[in-house]
Formats: sequence, C-alpha cells, structure tokens
Amino acid sequence: MMTPKPLQTPSACWWFASVAILIAFPTAELFGQDAFDTAIAFRGKLKDVRRGVLIVEREDGTETAVKLGDDPVHTVFMAEAKAAFIRQGTLVRVESMFGPAGTPPEPIDAVELFVPFTPKNKNSNFTERYIPGVYSLSGEPANANGKPAGFQPGNYRVVGTVVAINSSGLLVQAGQLRVPLPIAADAKLLIRYNSLQLAQPGDQVNVSGFHSPPDETKVIGDNVQISTDRIYGETPEKPSRKKRGKDDAEIKPDAAPEEDSKPAADAE
Repeated sequence: MMTPKPLQTPSACWWFASVAILIAFPTAELFGQDAFDTAIAFRGKLKDVRRGVLIVEREDGTETAVKLGDDPVHTVFMAEAKAAFIRQGTLVRVESMFGPAGTPPEPIDAVELFVPFTPKNKNSNFTERYIPGVYSLSGEPANANGKPAGFQPGNYRVVGTVVAINSSGLLVQAGQLRVPLPIAADAKLLIRYNSLQLAQPGDQVNVSGFHSPPDETKVIGDNVQISTDRIYGETPEKPSRKKRGKDDAEIKPDAAPEEDSKPAADAE
C-alpha cells in the first residue's frame, strides 16, 4: 500500500497527479516509441473518444486504446439517414447513368453524404470522391469544373453541394455545373463521414491496425470504421394522447343484487 510520506513533497505530488491525469485521459503520447509492427484486427463497442484516441471495449471485454491514423480518409463513421437530414449546403456524392440530356434516365437509388477534410495525401481517387465536380466512370475525360466538353452518355459520379431540394430530388452544384438529380422515394441515404462528430458511446467499431506485442491494449489504427443503427433525420414518434370518452369510462364492479324487499311466500 502506498504510504502518505512521498506525497508530502511538491515534486512527488505533481508526478502522481500527472500520472493520474494521463491514466484517466489517455492520449497519443502514451503510445511512446514502441514498435507497432504486428497486425491486429478486432470488433467492439465505442466507450469514449479522448484527444485522437478511441477507447474501445472489444468483444472479449478487453478495453483497448486505438490511436487514429494521421490521414482522416482511413477513419469513417457510417449510418443511414432520412431525407429530412439533407439541407442546403450538404455535400453529396452519387453515381448514376446519365443520358443524352445530361440527366439520369431513372431516379437515383443511393446517395452518400460526406463532410470536407484535408487528406494527408491528395491523389486522383480523393479528388474524384471529395472535390465537387462531374467525373466519368466509363472512360470519358473527367472535368472537375463541370460537364465534359462533347458530353457523352455514360456512367458518371457527381460530387457537390445541395443548393435546392424539391419533391423530385436535389439540385447539386458540382463544380461550375448545376446538376438536377432525381431521387427515388425509397433511395438509401448513406452517411459516410471521415470524422467522429456523430459517433456516440455504444456504436460498433471495426479496427484493423498494429500493436506492439505482447500488449494488445494499445493499437495504432490503420482502418477504423464506426457504425450505428441510429437513423438520422428520422422523426421520433410522438406518444398518442387518447381523449377520454364513453368507452373509457371507469368500469365499476357489478353491484351486489338487491335483496327482495318483500318477504318470501310461506311454503305450503
């Protein structure tokens, strides 16, 4: 058992207080200079987020600190949403066949919602998924500033900002081009955020990364996926309030039968 004597010196007090703070609020600094070179993968539930470190309770009950990588592209929060979640200014990404008129011949059945971020390495794959524009998926030259010259029907990815919403779909500013997107009534709206702004304790977490054996309680996350069954934009059901009516009148126990006031006839 720790004796109280060492705590009486200011330096000792400071040291123990610092250790207590670090234990209570683990940060990336706790990972030190260990060689995290052994692959590990696991699932669990999110317990907390502390300064770039996820606290995850794994399926076997082990509590593990997961340091997020330097590139947000490797961390994604996934959920579903309803149409009410989309607002003007929402960033969306869709893939669809576009006909000769430059519009989809059929309503789009899936829309991804995302948030802007700065990647560690900006490449063509990032540009065509996060930078507003129209990008060909069928070999046509991509043009981040709008519809390619000599537009040809084909499969395209449209990335942009919602500027208008109507009963038939969305109007999206994709680079210099405004693209009307008809959206199916039963379309899936998929949140794909490279941030933790919507994450909550209890969410499912899938981690693949590296640890320093034999310690598996500290992991450098290479790919981290957080998911939930919450549906954003869904209107919670209001409890119905029933008016009291005749049918709701209080049911009273049957009254005891009244005794006959007349004397019983004499038996013959």
